[in-house]
Order: sequence, then C-alpha cells, then structure tokens
Amino acid sequence: MKPSIWRGDLVAFLLLLAALASGPAGRAGSVLREVWLGIGGNAVADLTNNPAYPASPSLTNLLTTVFESPTDWNDNYGQRLRATFVAPVSGNYTFWIASDDGSALFLSTDAFPANRRQIAQVSGWTPSRAWEQSPEQRSQPIALVAGSTYYIEALQKEGGGGDNLAVRWLRPDGKDEGPIPLDQFTAWGQLPQPPHVSLQPKPVTVMEGGFASFSVDYDNPGITQIIWRRNGVPIPSSNLKAINVGPVSTTDNGAVF
Repeated sequence: MKPSIWRGDLVAFLLLLAALASGPAGRAGSVLREVWLGIGGNAVADLTNNPAYPASPSLTNLLTTVFESPTDWNDNYGQRLRATFVAPVSGNYTFWIASDDGSALFLSTDAFPANRRQIAQVSGWTPSRAWEQSPEQRSQPIALVAGSTYYIEALQKEGGGGDNLAVRWLRPDGKDEGPIPLDQFTAWGQLPQPPHVSLQPKPVTVMEGGFASFSVDYDNPGITQIIWRRNGVPIPSSNLKAINVGPVSTTDNGAVF
C-alpha cells in the first residue's frame, strides 16, 4: 500500500483566554468574589438597589477551589461571584444555585456580561448545598459548545443568621458537580499570559488505512485552549492534548494539522 505522509509542523493553535474587563489579576481556576458590607435585607434587590453597588465593593478576593463562598461568614452583606469558563464538552448543561438568603444565577450566551440572562434563583433561603429545596433553583437545560467561553455570575444577599452560596452543574457527559470545581474557570478581570508550549507536535508517516496521532503540551499557569485544525479548518470536538486522525487515505497525503 502507498504510504500517506502527515505533517504535524502546524499541528495546534493555542489560544489564551483574555480578560474582557479591568480588574484584579488572578490565576486560572478562580472566581472573583466582591462583597458589599453593611447592607440590610434578604433579597437580591436589596444589594442591587444599594448606591454602593456595583462600583464600590467593601472587599474583593478570589475563590480558587470550587464555586462556593464561605459559609456562615457574616451578616447584612451582599456578594457577587463572577468568572468566565470554557465549556469542557458540548451538549446540554443544567445549573443549580443554593444560598442563604436570596440569590440569582446568571449565564451569558458568550463571554460578555451584557448578554447574560437569569437562569435560576433562590427567593427565600436554603441550607448549604441544598440544591432541591424549590424548582426555581434549577435551570432549564442549556446548550453549550465545547471550547467556547461563557460568562457566569451569582448574586447573593444575606440578612441575619446563617449564610451560604454555591453553584452546581450537571454536564452532558453525566458529571454531576456541586459545587463546581474551578479548573475550567477564570476570575473576571484576570490578565492573560502568553502560551508556553513545552511539547511541539511532530510530523508522522502512516500507511493508508492507519491512524495519525499528534500531541501537544504546555506548562501555562493560566487556562489555555487547544484547537486542532486540518489545513486551517477547526476539527469539531477536538480540544484535548492528543488527537488521533484516520483511517487515512491517499487524498490525505501532505495534510497539515
């Protein structure tokens, strides 16, 4: 059989997710938390109608493990958690929010807050991580595209007593994570970093009917998105560090990835 030659010198393009607004620098795997102290009331509107919101938070910090704020932290405050995230797989996602007291969860159709819409809420209060106290806590299924970036935001208002805020999702691949781990999340306002490629893909030669394997690696401390392309055209659902292409034919000879 005639061999097909595959060149991997342009195998992958690494796209760094850039911040879309000014704010404190952070790191990958984080959510920006903004807190407004000294505000009474239990409803989200008590926060959003306050003159200090949104321009003058009392404090800010980063959450770096899961999409959840500290529990039983204080009284008479409001907070906003916001970030962008890269959808890990394509398909329908379901989101939940749990909080004490009231809260609202927003998701954008893209990476821009201007296109956000409310998808779930808590009108009263729930215990920590109590996801099914009422139907309003759960979103409708929402279609997301793997490799695409989305803006997410949670608002919460605490009056007195206990307080908590957490967000959960059910992914299309069946992973039910509550609270959501932040490995795909970048705190709103994080500054981008240039890509650091530690392993470049290499050209390969395979026989007709076989498979061509390419791989790439990087040591970025921040989120990096991998997009595989064939002759400049993105390959759907291929955002992992390795890809197998085939079975190849003679028409694939000289294809560039």
